Amino acid sequence: MKTFILALFIGLIAIGTYLFYSIQPSALSPDETSQEKFANLPWQITVDAVGESTVFGLTPEVSTLANAENRFQQQSEIRLFRNANGQQSVEAYFDKVTLDHLIARIILSLKVDPVLVQQIEQSTRNHTPTPSGAYEIKITETALMSTLADAIISAITYSPVYLRLDEAMIQARFGKPEKYIESTDGNTHFLYPPKGLDIIRTPKGKVLLQYMSPGSFHSMTQALLETPVQGQVISK
Repeated sequence: MKTFILALFIGLIAIGTYLFYSIQPSALSPDETSQEKFANLPWQITVDAVGESTVFGLTPEVSTLANAENRFQQQSEIRLFRNANGQQSVEAYFDKVTLDHLIARIILSLKVDPVLVQQIEQSTRNHTPTPSGAYEIKITETALMSTLADAIISAITYSPVYLRLDEAMIQARFGKPEKYIESTDGNTHFLYPPKGLDIIRTPKGKVLLQYMSPGSFHSMTQALLETPVQGQVISK
């Protein structure tokens, strides 16, 4: 009996040890991020022959909101914003999307006909003010959501929930940026124009990644580049 109990105890330890090591999350080192194992990591960006970039299976200026919802297997929450200067924008939110073991919140900036934007704003009375002086409208009408399904994605914002990256890790995964800029709010921007990527890193290591078409990179980051900041060119 004692022999049986001892054997059972040893067996349970062996099983526990196997399970412990088998379920540990991957460190996702650069050598372990080949397309054979992973295909949706934030640093896996491909640029085609005409210069358009693709990440997470989506191509800014080409893919639609419907493509993203199918890709993420999740319906988005769509909101219209009007800032204090009167500028309007439409964004689609995905909460806690899991891609290749990494959990992130994803925001898509959508290209919507200004006439339709105006119609949405006028037909909806649920205007919620924000601390910045802007206000937002959450779009819930089925007909409007169906119309916006074909809206083209102009930019993708990827906000990892748990991932933290220091400068060395950023360069190991994304390569050396063309420029980095320390903005007046204390954040650092790592700029990759050929990939259409702006990585924003806070002093605490939290990162926000913004993907856009390389052809639109200069115009979409112009305000950042023209703002008086501290920074330096790393490479050209």
